[in-house]
Amino acid sequence: MGVFSKIKFHGEDLNSLIIFLSLLFSILYFLLIIWFSNTLNKSNDDNVDKIEEKLPFVSIIIAAHNEEKNIPTLLKNLKIQTYNKKLYEIIIIDDRSNDKTSQIIKNNLNENIKLIKIDETPIGWSNKKWALNEGIKLSKGQIIVQTDADCVPNKKWLETIVKAFSKENTGFVCGPSPLYSNNKIERIIQLENNAQDAFSAAGMMNNLTLSCTGRNMAFLKDIFIEIDGYDGIEHLKSGDDDLLLHKIKKNTNYKLKFLLKENASVYSYAPSSVNDFINQRLRFASKGLFYYSWKADFSLRLVLPLLFLTNFFISICIIKFAVSSHGLWLLPWLIKSTADFYFTYNYYTKLKQQWNIFDCIILSFIHPFYVVIFGGLGPLLNVKWK
Repeated sequence: MGVFSKIKFHGEDLNSLIIFLSLLFSILYFLLIIWFSNTLNKSNDDNVDKIEEKLPFVSIIIAAHNEEKNIPTLLKNLKIQTYNKKLYEIIIIDDRSNDKTSQIIKNNLNENIKLIKIDETPIGWSNKKWALNEGIKLSKGQIIVQTDADCVPNKKWLETIVKAFSKENTGFVCGPSPLYSNNKIERIIQLENNAQDAFSAAGMMNNLTLSCTGRNMAFLKDIFIEIDGYDGIEHLKSGDDDLLLHKIKKNTNYKLKFLLKENASVYSYAPSSVNDFINQRLRFASKGLFYYSWKADFSLRLVLPLLFLTNFFISICIIKFAVSSHGLWLLPWLIKSTADFYFTYNYYTKLKQQWNIFDCIILSFIHPFYVVIFGGLGPLLNVKWK
C-alpha cells in the first residue's frame, strides 16, 4: 500500500480509500481552480469604455422589504450615477413592508424614482420574484438592471454595466458584489462571498454558466419577455438571479458577460446576525436538487458534485487529522487550499481589494464543513426571503 502502510489505523483499508478519494477530488478541484485563476488574470473589459452616440433607456428594479435603514443610502448612490439622468428610471417595489420604507421612498419621488407597493403575494409565487415581476412589467427601459435595497453601487456602476451591452448579441451582464467588512468575522464572510463571485466570474468568462447574484445583474427586457420571465421558477424561494440566468442560457443564443471591473461593483453589508447568515445561505442552497430536475446548464450540474465531494472528503480528512495528528490527512486540504489562495488573491487584486492570508487559512478549515452542511440541508429545509 506504499505510503499508506506507514500509518497504522484501525480499518486501514477504509482509511486508504478515504485518502485516495480525497486526493483524487482535491487534485481535480485544484486543476479546475488553477484554470479559473488564470482566466481571472485576463482582461474582459472589451467595449466597456466604448462611447455610443445613442445610449439606451434603463430601468433599475429593486425589491425592498422593511429596508428603512438602507433605502436612503441606496437612493443617494443611485442619484449620483454618472449615466445620463434622463436615460434611467428607478423603480422600487415595497414588498409588504411594515416599517417606513414606503414613506422614505415617497419623500424622494421624482420623474426618475417610482414606487410600487405590494400588500400580498399571489399563491404559487415567491415574494421577491413577484415583487420584481411587477416592477419589470411597469418598466420602460430596454435594459433591466437589478440590485438590492441594502446595496451601495459604485458611482460608475450603471454606466459601466450598460455600456457592456454594446458588444454584439450581449443579453445578460453581471458584476462583482463585494461585502463591507468591519471586523474579523465579517472579513471571513466577505472572503467567502468574494470566492463565490470569483467562481461565477471565471465560469462565465470560460462560457460555463454557473451562478450570479441579484445584487448586481442586468438583462435585456425583450429577453425576459421572450423566455416568459420567471415562468417555471416562480414558486422557488430563491433563484430570481441564477435561475433566470440559466433560463436565458437554455432558451436563447445571447451572450452572457461578467464584468470583472471595479467600476462595475455593487457593495453590500454582511448579514447582521448569525441567524440571518444561516437563513441566507440555506436559501442559496435550497435550489440544489432543482438544478438537476430542471436541467440547468450542464456545466453547473457537473461542477456541483465535484465541489460537494471535494469538500466532503476534505472535511473527513480534517477530522481524521484532529484525531490522529497524522500529517498525511492534511495533504488533500493543502492541495485545495493552495488553489483557493491563488484564486482569491487574483480576484482581490483584480478588484483592488486587500487580500489577507490569515483570513484564507481560517476559512480553509471552516469552508469544507460549511459546504457539506449547507449543501446537504438547503434542499431539505423550508427557507424564506424575509
